[in-house]
Amino acid sequence: MIQRNTIDYLAPITADFGAECPAVTAEKLARLVKMLRRHGRARIGLSAHLTCAGAKVAAFSGEYVAMRLTPTGN
Repeated sequence: MIQRNTIDYLAPITADFGAECPAVTAEKLARLVKMLRRHGRARIGLSAHLTCAGAKVAAFSGEYVAMRLTPTGN
């Protein structure tokens, strides 16, 4: 679930737009999984940028929380 987010609008979005979120590194993903297994929840930050007509029009950042719904055998 999303815990918090911000978006900065840099220019008007006047037509169809695209969004790109860089892939999470293997190190960040491994840390997320380790924390989830150990504590039953973990956080990860993601960012994205929106483009319209080839120009960057917005920047998004969000912090997400993953929660284990069922117990594991650990």
